[in-house]
Amino acid sequence: MLAACGRSPVGSESPVPVALPRNAPASGEYLLESNDGYYADLRATLPTVTDPRTEANLERLLRTPVAEWLPHDSAVTAATIRQDLARASAAGSIPMFVAYNIPGRDLHGESGGGQAGADAYQASATPSARIRPSSSSSRTRWPTPPR
Repeated sequence: MLAACGRSPVGSESPVPVALPRNAPASGEYLLESNDGYYADLRATLPTVTDPRTEANLERLLRTPVAEWLPHDSAVTAATIRQDLARASAAGSIPMFVAYNIPGRDLHGESGGGQAGADAYQASATPSARIRPSSSSSRTRWPTPPR
């Protein structure tokens, strides 16, 4: 149980994990969709703020990329992915996507839904995973999509 708490038993120390260059997402410059409604809301709020810490936090959020949440509709998803890939390629950045139709999301609560199971999820996610930009950025490395 100690290993689960972040500490290995004495004498069995594991080497420190190192991010591999072929898969180092933290080292990338992510696509910042400044026209997104989220950023518009932040910009609209900024002039109303009087607290300097809150103002600094809002300005930091305006410089922080967020992921594009992909809907269940595969046609909308494909179009969104292609648009973001084109914008990211032009900007030399990396787009981020969140596949929202995961099975059993939100523990079947208010925003529950998603695919019926792992096989249905893979069948719906694979076409999106296969989409590539028309002109690939040299900074982007593409994993092999599931079969």
